[in-house]
Amino acid sequence: MAIDYVSGTGPGFAALDLDPASAAWVMAHKDAVRARRAAVRYLDDPPHLTLCVGDYLEHSRVINALHVVAERTASVVADTADWLVFRDDPLTGGHTLACAFSPMAAATQRVVQASVLAAISPLRDPARSAARYAAHMAQLSPLRQASVVRYGFPFTGEDWIPHVSIASIAPAAWDEVWTEMQRRPPPAQFVFSGLVWYALDGERPVRHAVFPFAS
Repeated sequence: MAIDYVSGTGPGFAALDLDPASAAWVMAHKDAVRARRAAVRYLDDPPHLTLCVGDYLEHSRVINALHVVAERTASVVADTADWLVFRDDPLTGGHTLACAFSPMAAATQRVVQASVLAAISPLRDPARSAARYAAHMAQLSPLRQASVVRYGFPFTGEDWIPHVSIASIAPAAWDEVWTEMQRRPPPAQFVFSGLVWYALDGERPVRHAVFPFAS
């Protein structure tokens, strides 16, 4: 389902927004994957760190709620760890390449996610949010299935691994891409300057609103 631009309903997601330097690094690595024509998903997504995805009844209320959360949140400077690979990603069928974060950075990101979930999960359409994952529920753990029911998104709390995705890579092309990316490790830090709200037009993210952090 795509967003209904007239009534302001439909799927969307909240994310941490990268500062320009961090975003430029992500885009350069997306371009490296694009040159190999290896991606099956996420390559064209703008740089971000997804906090939660759902189908929402009124995007205007979500936007207001995210604004309040951002005003109460300081900028997030996150130490990276290394590349993170979600092999045989059940949502894409490929191997998803992403940047991982240090345990301390991940703990901070989980605090932000908890604030966002508390603010906007009550605003979702529970049935449509859960339906988004219906085709993949058998591949999700019981904990993630319970998270879909509670929040409309399977990856939450301590079970969530914060990451910034580059792309999901077709298995046949993986070895070539991985050899190249091992030569190009993530920078020491990413800076997240605020929250951002994307509506989903099918699977295409449409950037709707940015909420700078308090400092």
